[in-house]
Amino acid sequence: MPRLQVNLLKPLFKLCTFLAIMPPYNDKNHTFFQNKFYKIYRIIILIYWILGSIGGLVEEYLFLFETLPGTMQTMNLIAYLSFTLQIIVLTISMNIISFEEFKIFYNDLVKVEMKLIYFNNSKGNNTKTSLRIWIELILTHLTFMPIVVLDYYLWIKVSKNEKFHFYIIHQNLQKYHTNVSVLLMCNLMLYMKKLFISANKSLEFSIKNRNRTKIFTVITYGPKDLIKIFLILNKTIEYFNRIFGWTILCINFSILANILLSLNFMIQFNNEKAKLLTSTYGFEFIVLMTSWAAASLIIGIFLTSVANSTVKEAKNTANVCYKLLTTISVQTSQKLDEKELRNDLLLLAEQIAMRSSHFTAAGFFNVDYTMLFTMLSTVTSYLVVLIQFS
Repeated sequence: MPRLQVNLLKPLFKLCTFLAIMPPYNDKNHTFFQNKFYKIYRIIILIYWILGSIGGLVEEYLFLFETLPGTMQTMNLIAYLSFTLQIIVLTISMNIISFEEFKIFYNDLVKVEMKLIYFNNSKGNNTKTSLRIWIELILTHLTFMPIVVLDYYLWIKVSKNEKFHFYIIHQNLQKYHTNVSVLLMCNLMLYMKKLFISANKSLEFSIKNRNRTKIFTVITYGPKDLIKIFLILNKTIEYFNRIFGWTILCINFSILANILLSLNFMIQFNNEKAKLLTSTYGFEFIVLMTSWAAASLIIGIFLTSVANSTVKEAKNTANVCYKLLTTISVQTSQKLDEKELRNDLLLLAEQIAMRSSHFTAAGFFNVDYTMLFTMLSTVTSYLVVLIQFS
């Protein structure tokens, strides 16, 4: 049995299972399952996130709200609540509400990859581990952990309240959860992108060599089967939006709030109310807030760029179809088989062109470069107003 590309995501799947983001994965059956142990574990994790967030919010109010200006209090509250909401929404969606849809989504991707493997008469991916996934995880931890250490060190120096220290740890765990969630979504989108690329190449090869395929290779699936594959792949985008749409919306709010909070801190540096934070560790806090803003921006860029490139490859199918239509001359298209093939290509091109294949944040906006531009314009507008009032 060929080794599927998606199996190389196992290190990320295991990390997501540990964080209760997704159920355990069985790579032999290519499916997800929920046993009693995992259900109990998931409930414990959810209770921790909910009670920890409530306790952290109380400590934030008792300490932070007395040492920060009003605008920073608001941004900090929005960021904290959006992180909490993202965790709860994703955990409930992946494990309960959209679990069956997630299984269908994943099974469709595996089914498509299997068909493309057999179509191309290949053995699949024989790599034992995914080097790219390990590099992603290592780089994520190498960039995230130093910021967390600096964050915890500075707040410990500023506050001697041990309960407030728990709030800092809890908030950083929330941010870590968001980073892993973005990694999961981006890698699933990259997997979809690879399938679109493979399907486009297979369609092109099938049409150009439709009269000579028996000489080169034994092909199980013909052009009509490939057209069905494209319809399945486009359907997976809709499943992805239903599963992760609200999570992406929460992540967008948390990224935006985190950037605004960091920039607001630097603007309010000389505010009398913030003197407790800036009098002794002013430069260190500037470095910390700049690091958090940069990390949040990188997450946003990574998410939007992967989503944009995947959608671009999905829409490229229409260009491939129109390009292939030029290889079928008018004379040969009079034959029944050629005429039917020409009609199928036209129908697929029209469906791809008319279908709005986009990753969305619960339908509120598309996840592409326009989202990043909107985010940056919002930050700019907010800073202009804030500078005028400071």
